[in-house]
Amino acid sequence: MSTGGVTTAFDTIAKTNILEAGDSEWNSAPDLNEARSYHACGIAVSGQTAYAIVAGGSESVVGDSIETVEYINVETLDAWTTG
Repeated sequence: MSTGGVTTAFDTIAKTNILEAGDSEWNSAPDLNEARSYHACGIAVSGQTAYAIVAGGSESVVGDSIETVEYINVETLDAWTTG
């Protein structure tokens, strides 16, 4: 999974893409609620459900810090939730 980042024009983006196991192409997933770069991303499991989590980051290459966390169920990929 790739989340957020910076374009070649140094714009921060909210794009999310996922590479399915056994697939050779990146597929679009729901965008983050807040565009961010320089953030952390990981997977956490609660019960039988796995979630991708993004935390922190920056609003731009030289912008203010982001102090929010977003998560998404990696099975359903419905939408990112800020929490």
